[in-house]
Amino acid sequence: MDKKNVKSLNVGLAVGLGMIFIGFILILCFAGTVPHLSVLILPDFLFLAGFANLFYFLAIKKSSFRLFLALTLTLCGVFASLIAYKVIPLSLKQMWPVFIMITGVCLFISARFRHASFSLSYDFSALMLILIGLLFLLFSLGVVTAPFRTIALFSGPLLLILGGIFLVILFLRRKALLEILPHEISDALNKDDDMEDCD
Repeated sequence: MDKKNVKSLNVGLAVGLGMIFIGFILILCFAGTVPHLSVLILPDFLFLAGFANLFYFLAIKKSSFRLFLALTLTLCGVFASLIAYKVIPLSLKQMWPVFIMITGVCLFISARFRHASFSLSYDFSALMLILIGLLFLLFSLGVVTAPFRTIALFSGPLLLILGGIFLVILFLRRKALLEILPHEISDALNKDDDMEDCD
């Protein structure tokens, strides 16, 4: 495909993403109440940053990190817009843990782009983010009335045990460990494994 066709396709993609953004904002204007402009700066910035990363992912380079950024920023922008336009009748102070949960869901989805099957290093992190967000959401909505400090004192040792089990499993599955380590360390470990195989 020549450069002229690629450029026109990219322009079409950008226009399409812009139309989706404007259409979504118009739906929110009709469904909720129009807030002050200063309230819309954060949701619109997140939304546009997400669309910019989505454009980069679709048009330039398909990487799982770029997909993660695109999904996270876009969905956080959508959720923040729903709160700003009062479509969700709760405050940002009450609903902030949902952003952590969105990050966990987006991490899980972007891991599927890189790994078709279960990936311990990504999926465990995604699950932990979702569970932590859910826990904080229960506190911020007032579902759990016990003081957070009391819950933290009891759950702290449990989290240490779970973290230790995770590290032991990572050690047993060295391939998963090598994926999350920096390249210099993982290359050195791979080199040691190759030398042991030769012996």
